[in-house]
Amino acid sequence: MESKATKFMTSISLTNLKISNLLISFLIAINFLISINTECLANEVIKLPIKTKSITLSNKFAITDGDTIRDGNLKIRLYGIDSPELAQECKDAKGKNWKCGEIAKNMLHNLVKGKKVRCDIKSTDLYKRKVAICYIGKKDINQYMVEEGYAVAYSKYSNKYELDEEHAINNNKGIWIGDFEEPEDYRKSKQINSRESKESKAHNIQKKIIKKIVNNKNIKK
Repeated sequence: MESKATKFMTSISLTNLKISNLLISFLIAINFLISINTECLANEVIKLPIKTKSITLSNKFAITDGDTIRDGNLKIRLYGIDSPELAQECKDAKGKNWKCGEIAKNMLHNLVKGKKVRCDIKSTDLYKRKVAICYIGKKDINQYMVEEGYAVAYSKYSNKYELDEEHAINNNKGIWIGDFEEPEDYRKSKQINSRESKESKAHNIQKKIIKKIVNNKNIKK
């Protein structure tokens, strides 16, 4: 028969276990909410409006993907368009996958390679990238990417390139030759998968902590 002291210690152990479970669940919930808010804010492309300023890129700039240029520490996000993510794949007319993200990057690279590029900065986003319309002479680079079907008009922020998108659709240009996931939707799906992976890891850690507490309680007995 258990003594009062044993019952008391068991009661304290169970109470501590419940408190630990509640604390872990609370921390997981807080982390989840923070990750959602951070991701939502990070995906906002046009923030912090500034007076339009024109800059000419150096001859050492590089292409990050179909809508992003890097020139030293300066990152430029092409305004009003959204290109497939670098790892993204699309489907052609026969349903076969093709690397539309890589090809969009190559299209932009080939367009600007060895050229003098001027960018009219419109704003700064939450990644601290400059959001801009870039040109080669009078040629609008942003427009070209949409017109050729290697970016969609980012109507969430601007309707400037909607007619160019219609042209690409009507002529089965680039990604419009088959089926594809909107770049924004693709990013969201990747974020959800990443979040679920983090939640699974947190859940496993929680189980290990609980198991350790239970084992310690049994050892004391």
